[in-house]
Amino acid sequence: MIHWHRLLGLTLTDFFTDTAYRVELEKDLSLKQQLLDVVIIEREEGEPPESLPDGLENMAPHNLLTYKSHHQTLDAWTLDELVGHFDRS
Repeated sequence: MIHWHRLLGLTLTDFFTDTAYRVELEKDLSLKQQLLDVVIIEREEGEPPESLPDGLENMAPHNLLTYKSHHQTLDAWTLDELVGHFDRS
């Protein structure tokens, strides 16, 4: 089984090495554990990358990423979960 979330995060960690951004994987941002797939955070030091992967243009100080395989749906619930704190129970 391939762990696509981790692979995406590791690829982005490698890409942003020695740049003005750091990548954090499976970051818990809630009182009740809820993990983000990837967080890319701008650092105070370092140079921006010379170019960015498609879809990562116009980086903000905090960038939240989610990954869905072709077996998963990127729907309204997924987007709400990405930008907010929701309890499925």
